[in-house]
Amino acid sequence: MIDCVRVTQTGAESPPAARWCRAALLGAAMGVIGALGGCAETVAVRVTTFAQWPAQVEGATFAVAASAAASGPAPAASQVAAVSTAVPATEGRMVEVSDLERRTYDASLATHLTRLGLKPAASDATARLVAQWELRRQRTMVPVTVPTYVPAYTVAWTRWDWDSAYLCDDRGWAGGRMCLVDRTVLQPVQHDTLTVHIADRGQQQAGHPAPQVFESRAEYEGAPASLPALMPLLMEAAFDRFPGMNGQVRVLRFDARTGVLQPSK
Repeated sequence: MIDCVRVTQTGAESPPAARWCRAALLGAAMGVIGALGGCAETVAVRVTTFAQWPAQVEGATFAVAASAAASGPAPAASQVAAVSTAVPATEGRMVEVSDLERRTYDASLATHLTRLGLKPAASDATARLVAQWELRRQRTMVPVTVPTYVPAYTVAWTRWDWDSAYLCDDRGWAGGRMCLVDRTVLQPVQHDTLTVHIADRGQQQAGHPAPQVFESRAEYEGAPASLPALMPLLMEAAFDRFPGMNGQVRVLRFDARTGVLQPSK
């Protein structure tokens, strides 16, 4: 018998044995996951925060500037100027959404600001703080090596050593032998980056844009997912532990089914 624990830790056995062990351990893991069907999967979000949050700002008024993701009319110049110091994300393509969807995300941003003790301004022009969000998306195909059973007659037998006995069995149709080989497949990966900026007009000097006092980037990388499903998680992650430590990077995990933020370990 092959000691799969030793093989996976040391790589001491031949490549065929290593392939057999990977498949066996993968099958065992999938069996455990199936038996524990109540265990929830999680969505990981990496958050990077930069902040120079002003003191005694509680109760200040805010406005949400039109996002560049809007597919409708361009935002007013006065709105863009308020956050013109924003550094655009360099990865991915700006995601365009409908006006109704944009307003939904604007309302989510406003809700998080209200939870911080800030108040919606009577008009955008009178707001001290101006917030804006943008989202960029990049999709790529990543090669992944997976163990795969193929008919024995397709295998170049001269490649195998004595461990080939552990690679093949009679699970094929009509008793045909099947062998375990490595196959490379392309797996789609989605990378979404939500960036939230907040500028402070209370520190604005004549002839200059309002300086930014908060920037948070929430990044998701994984299987393709819809924006309405991801956006609530990204927005919550962007404001986690607000305003946070300047330059801090951390990873948050959400329950994939409920969207609830999991406790940090």
